[in-house]
Amino acid sequence: MGVVWSSLPAPTANDLTALCTFSNSFFLAGASATMLCSTNGTNWTAVSLPTAGTADLSGLAASTNLIVAVGDQGLILTSPDGVNWTSRVSNTTNGLFRVRCLGGLFLAVGENGTILESTNGVSWSSIPSGTTNWLNDAVMVTNNCYIVGNNGTLLASTNFVNWTNVGCITSQSLYGAATHNGQLVVVGLQGTILRSQIVPNLTSPIFFYDYAQSSGENIFYVAGNPDQQFTLDSSTNLINWTTGPLLDLIYGDGTLTFITSLGTNSPPRQFYRATLVP
Repeated sequence: MGVVWSSLPAPTANDLTALCTFSNSFFLAGASATMLCSTNGTNWTAVSLPTAGTADLSGLAASTNLIVAVGDQGLILTSPDGVNWTSRVSNTTNGLFRVRCLGGLFLAVGENGTILESTNGVSWSSIPSGTTNWLNDAVMVTNNCYIVGNNGTLLASTNFVNWTNVGCITSQSLYGAATHNGQLVVVGLQGTILRSQIVPNLTSPIFFYDYAQSSGENIFYVAGNPDQQFTLDSSTNLINWTTGPLLDLIYGDGTLTFITSLGTNSPPRQFYRATLVP
């Protein structure tokens, strides 16, 4: 359940910075060209690599038939079985910090805004990123790819070719990204945690927890999931509805207090509903 953890004997004294699963095995990679393999997560075996022992590895990713490792000075290694490894030409001396298998291709990111892409792990192409900041991780949210990096860098692309720096609310360096239920969560320096609902939540309902009239005002208290957008619609007969203002549950607890004026004249009886908006 991820609650009880077992400390395992260290199979190496080198730093370990990358982990992935491939061909029913765990693979670890790290400093000084360290590569370890295990079928059970407990007993680890060193894997020989075709690179000098001083090269540091920092990223691992796997497709169904290939595992890729990246590291210092543009180092890229691939293997069809996790045993036999081959060096690939990256055409860069920039360090590659992370590699991911996303949207049917491999994406490697790293030093000086480097982005490399490959459909087969063998031939790699450099893609302009528009930044010189270190890029540290990448993730797919539906049809959009996001890359995070130093100094609050957040790049987005729908085609893996044209990248836009969409920015975010921090200048802290961002080191990791993950997605779940249409949310993008990124983490970074000094405890930075950012979250954005990239795909609108149109399945969870909005609830009216309370309603009151006071001093010539309507007071609504509504609740749902954070980042849900909705219109507060009104009707006098439950048949014809007037679309109301666009509202957003921006607070972390998913609540909103909204106040509107009743006007100077006595209004007819009003019914209200919340309509989710994509």
